Amino acid sequence: MLLCALDIETSGLNTETDRITEIGAVVWDTDRNAPIEIMNKLVNASTALTPEIVAITGIIQEDLLTFGIEPKLALVMLGSLMTVCRAAVGHNALLFDKPFLEAEFKRYGMQLPAMPWIDTCADLPYPESIKTRKLTHLAAEHGFLNPFAHRALSDVLTMMKIFSHYNADEVLATSLLPSVKLVAHVKKPWTDTAIEGSKESDKAKARGYRFEGSTKRWVKIVKQNRVAEETAHVEFVVTEEKWAG
Repeated sequence: MLLCALDIETSGLNTETDRITEIGAVVWDTDRNAPIEIMNKLVNASTALTPEIVAITGIIQEDLLTFGIEPKLALVMLGSLMTVCRAAVGHNALLFDKPFLEAEFKRYGMQLPAMPWIDTCADLPYPESIKTRKLTHLAAEHGFLNPFAHRALSDVLTMMKIFSHYNADEVLATSLLPSVKLVAHVKKPWTDTAIEGSKESDKAKARGYRFEGSTKRWVKIVKQNRVAEETAHVEFVVTEEKWAG
């Protein structure tokens, strides 16, 4: 089975005002557990990078000016890879990569290719002993290191190396099950008196909850059949919302 594994870096978290700065994508053959075709492109959408984003990704403005390609060309290249694959794969894809790509394709009068999406935060059957959903930590839990975290291609290959430990057909079947959004009701970091690393927001982040900028909440997408398991192992209040992503 061929999967289009992808990751994007962006200038921020807002799909309306921020833009994609890098796309990494790999056509991955699950029978060989190996990449077949590889794409990695810096994207120059004439957007300004903040110091915070530069610190996270290591991508600077000059990189985009020198090596970045036009956004529409990058989307066409990605779309051509996606159309030959059975499904797309991304880490936190349902909350981040997919909506960002949908917005970017729409911006250029195009449509993101329709296909199932596998989110490796939600759809891989990690053992309960693995609490984290942070990609760098997941790599270590599976016996290797991600040498260039937050660079698109490195994150994609790291994600698929993790993916290769699990049965691809079962993971795809899981991805097709109904999902729900869980909301973690945690104390604001500045009001939480616990030490750094032990605050409720830290625990939510370590468990795979992501900060949703539009609502200022920590949220996580899980499969309906795993809600009880998830809520049984968290140390904060969690509520459930419908998810139609």
